[in-house]
Amino acid sequence: SVVTAQVIDEINVLEAAMLAMEQAVSRLTPQPDYVLVDGNRLPKALDRKTSHFIIKGDAKCYAIAAASIIAKVCPNKNLPWCVTKQTANPVTRDRMMLEYDQQWPEYDLKNNK
Repeated sequence: SVVTAQVIDEINVLEAAMLAMEQAVSRLTPQPDYVLVDGNRLPKALDRKTSHFIIKGDAKCYAIAAASIIAKVCPNKNLPWCVTKQTANPVTRDRMMLEYDQQWPEYDLKNNK
C-alpha cells in the first residue's frame, strides 16, 4: 500500500507506515490467519492475538525474509513465487523514486531508493 506525501505530512512518517501496513493487510484475499511484522511495533488495527512484530525480522524469521525478497524482485504479480532477478521489476517505492529523480534530478533520488 502507498500513502501520499500529504498523509505523511498530516500524521507523520511512522503513523503513515502503520497505516500503509493496515491497508495492505486489510486488502489481502483471503485474510491471513496470522501476521508477522518486521519492526518494533504493530499497527493499531492488527489483532494482537493473531499478529506479532519481530525486531530485525528479516534476519530472524524465514517467512519475513522470504516476503522481503519476493517484494523486491517479483517479476510477475500473478506469480509471486517466481523470483528471477534478470526479469524482475523494481519494487513500487524504487520505481517511484526513479520517476521522481527524472522530475527533480537535483535531489539525486535515484540513489536514495
